[in-house]
Amino acid sequence: MTTKTTVNTNSGAFKETFKAFIIASCAYEDFDLNPDTMTDNDKINFIYERFNKEAYQWQTGKNRQRVFADWLQGLALHVPFYYRDIIALAISWGTLSANATEKQQMAICENYWNFLAFKFLQLHSSINK
Repeated sequence: MTTKTTVNTNSGAFKETFKAFIIASCAYEDFDLNPDTMTDNDKINFIYERFNKEAYQWQTGKNRQRVFADWLQGLALHVPFYYRDIIALAISWGTLSANATEKQQMAICENYWNFLAFKFLQLHSSINK
């Protein structure tokens, strides 16, 4: 029997967890940037601008979240991509129970890229109001 997930992905605590995760996923040095001289907001904006240059400018008019998820699937950022690593990440975040069923694990994996895209775009929007 599995237990219900207790982590609210809209909570302030989860937002900070996700922000740290996404900031750490970019190899800023590959773009001749020194992450030590950048604020967290600078890093989020850099990722967003990079996405626009590499993917969205060519697909204007399409669903931004879908295009961002596709961009991530091309491993534009250093995020887990094997199912076992996605499941481990979800468990560490508290969004999946450690004793989840295979069906629950698959649901997490199938929605992973869209979830990352949604949470990133939500984060970017919140810092650029």
